[in-house]
Amino acid sequence: VLMGSGSIVVGDEVMFAPHVIVISGNHTSENGSYRYGRGDRGAIVIGNGSWVAGNSTIQKDSVLPENSVLSANSFLNKCFDIPDAIYGGVPAKLLKKKNI
Repeated sequence: VLMGSGSIVVGDEVMFAPHVIVISGNHTSENGSYRYGRGDRGAIVIGNGSWVAGNSTIQKDSVLPENSVLSANSFLNKCFDIPDAIYGGVPAKLLKKKNI
């Protein structure tokens, strides 16, 4: 599922496993309700040659660097800058640098 209320940039040769959610916007609360809050938009960048494993979610203002893996069941909500790495968890963190 790609929901692009903000920008979503997907590099070349990126793979998505089943049940991945990529959403570049969020709701805000106003007067005690999310219904009336303004949208909060951001950007997502998924680098060339990356793989987003199953059941993962990528939120606005996030970067998955080139040739990286986001492991299954992960939640990416920040910008990473180390390519050729494995990221995972809730929230996602650097798990290890890949041996290339």
